[in-house]
Amino acid sequence: MILFWCIQAVLGVLYAQLLEWVLHKYVLHGIGKEKGAPFSFHFHGHHRASRKQLFFDDHYKSSSWGWNPAGKEVYSLLGLAIIHLPVAFFLPVAWSAAVLGGIRYFVFHRKAHLDPQWCKQHIPWHYDHHMGPNPDLNWGVTTDLFDRLFGTREVYLGTEREKKETARRLKRFNKVSKKLENEEKQVRGDKKDDVCFA
Repeated sequence: MILFWCIQAVLGVLYAQLLEWVLHKYVLHGIGKEKGAPFSFHFHGHHRASRKQLFFDDHYKSSSWGWNPAGKEVYSLLGLAIIHLPVAFFLPVAWSAAVLGGIRYFVFHRKAHLDPQWCKQHIPWHYDHHMGPNPDLNWGVTTDLFDRLFGTREVYLGTEREKKETARRLKRFNKVSKKLENEEKQVRGDKKDDVCFA
């Protein structure tokens, strides 16, 4: 019986990782690439935010239950757990392992986009997916196992190209940040003047 549970656990983990790869490739970047399509929040919200903010995605700072890309990700994961619920009656350990794999996915994904340095150290393939030249590669988030197996793994982090592009992005990001900071100072300055003369 214990061997059967162990086999279920391994199958559940592998299934969760494969499902992560398949859904990312065919749903989020397939039908989700079209604006207004179901799941377009991923490509048009999450990817846009990540590119603009040097991999950081501030959607993950707000509530995980909001109607934003991070919240929609949580609702999608809950939907997947419910859809797979019949499996729990026949293979409860496999279902539990797959659900835990989904939770692990969200925790890793959230952590990666709130702490880009952590991502670079622990799941660099996900950084490559967002910041590399081809967002149609590196589909795995928690592992690059299936990317290596299916030939969709392409290393970007640490390459000469990445160093040049990161320097260019940093320069542009700093310029925009400085402009926004100056505009904010002007707005605050105007409000102080309004209060003084009121």
